[in-house]
Amino acid sequence: MTSSPVSPIVPDQEGRLTTFWIHALYAASFFLGITFIIGGIWAYMKRHAYQGTPWHSHVQFAISTFWWALGILVFSVFAWIILLGWAVLLFYQVWLIWRIAKSFYYWSQNAEIPNPYALF
Repeated sequence: MTSSPVSPIVPDQEGRLTTFWIHALYAASFFLGITFIIGGIWAYMKRHAYQGTPWHSHVQFAISTFWWALGILVFSVFAWIILLGWAVLLFYQVWLIWRIAKSFYYWSQNAEIPNPYALF
């Protein structure tokens, strides 16, 4: 018997739906940047509501994604000075796609995100 790397949880419909929309807002930010800020604010608003539930890791993951992304973007502004900003922005795009895919994967499995504070 093989063990799954994710542990399934009992879905809480409100938490499941809320985290879906937060992740979807992050994904929509590739077309309309303001949705990233809206998703970050929404995650902050819901972080205490899901304390003690499996969806708390998804909200924490969204919050850490917001702050890491902000830090990377600020760094890329300074990197433009030495002509490396394009490389940092490319890293940012690939990293954000990976984070969004990871969040939707664990969401679809009804599982907690392990180590939601990590960069990767």
